[in-house]
Amino acid sequence: MRSVELRKKRAKLIADAGEIITKAREAERKMSAEEREKFNKLHDDADALLVEVQDEERQETREKELAEIRGAAEDATGNRGVSNDPTENARLENETFTAWMRGGLEALTEEQRTMAASRLVDAPEGRAAQTVTTTAGGFLIAPEFQAELETALLAFGGVRNVARIVATSTGAQMEWPTVDDTAQTGELLGINVAVNEQAIAYGQVVFNAFKYSSKAVKVPVELAQDSAFDINGHVNSILAERLGRITNAHLTTGTGAGQPNGVVTAATDSTRDLDISELATGSINAFGDIRLIEHSIDPAYRAGASWMMHDTLLRDLKGVVDGNNRPIFRNASEVPGGIDSIMGYPITINQQMADSGTATNKALLFGDFSKYIVRVVRPMVMLRLVERFADNHQIGFFAFERLDGDLIDAGTNPLKWADMIA
Repeated sequence: MRSVELRKKRAKLIADAGEIITKAREAERKMSAEEREKFNKLHDDADALLVEVQDEERQETREKELAEIRGAAEDATGNRGVSNDPTENARLENETFTAWMRGGLEALTEEQRTMAASRLVDAPEGRAAQTVTTTAGGFLIAPEFQAELETALLAFGGVRNVARIVATSTGAQMEWPTVDDTAQTGELLGINVAVNEQAIAYGQVVFNAFKYSSKAVKVPVELAQDSAFDINGHVNSILAERLGRITNAHLTTGTGAGQPNGVVTAATDSTRDLDISELATGSINAFGDIRLIEHSIDPAYRAGASWMMHDTLLRDLKGVVDGNNRPIFRNASEVPGGIDSIMGYPITINQQMADSGTATNKALLFGDFSKYIVRVVRPMVMLRLVERFADNHQIGFFAFERLDGDLIDAGTNPLKWADMIA
């Protein structure tokens, strides 16, 4: 994979920089101006490559997740196709789904009815969904619509952008084993001395499947039936906004009791605070605090680490400089890969985080967000309601999504938070 090659290239840059400073140390002298310039250039290039590496790894992770989601959907629904051609099946599924949104099952062709009969779930309004004569019924969302909805959901939440998404075909409890053996070491043995035993302590994180609804989206019948009206795009954007806001709120600050254990709730105290007045003046002390927060995370997790914060905190951090009077924030246009970063680590904006205007708890997160797992039950289901809104000549649509979230922390604390203090 390209990320592996980039990591090798970055390691070479760091090693080359190490040779320069080692040479100066061995000669018991400071680096020359030329050596320092080359040393700084090598580290700047290594920082830039880190952004590229994280970008590539994020893409590779998302592609893997997409494959898992598609696989889970196929496992959950069985062989939904009416053809041996996957492309043809996907086209038919999307056409069937759109036709169902516009006119219900009665509007479907015979071929589309065959497809719909295998994709319907329990119907609302007291109707039997497994027949193809009713206009009610819940429909498993078509692949193209599902992919667009997933993309739109990301735009309304910060956590899904960086968390690891795990798709399951059922909502049964999912047990995720954990182990922390970092306190143990091997042993030095003498001749004819038997080895000692050391048990491994295992734990687990249990994931549930909390159900979320978009609430009903009402569409006038005239618009739904108008071929010029983009009913898919209209409903998609509203569903994404509603589901994205409620699920991101819980994936951020959820209590873990009857709802996901939010990433902020699950993180560990970095024991460092950010002073509001120091941020406002760009004090060097603020840089020191940020650096200590960075190094509160074990190096094993820093390789894939990133920041998460409210946009107001990012605004304030843009004024902070390091000991050489260089801004710790680097704009996407300034680095290869095109991603905003602080001290070389990517930034995720999450408006569910506390803002930086007043002293508040847990305003900044740093660490490896891939250790935060969002368990999603696939596939998502959409329901079409005709009778409930018939007096206004409207059709209602709403979607259900089932998920849970928690941090896989065996005791090594891959995510840390920091407070804002006055």
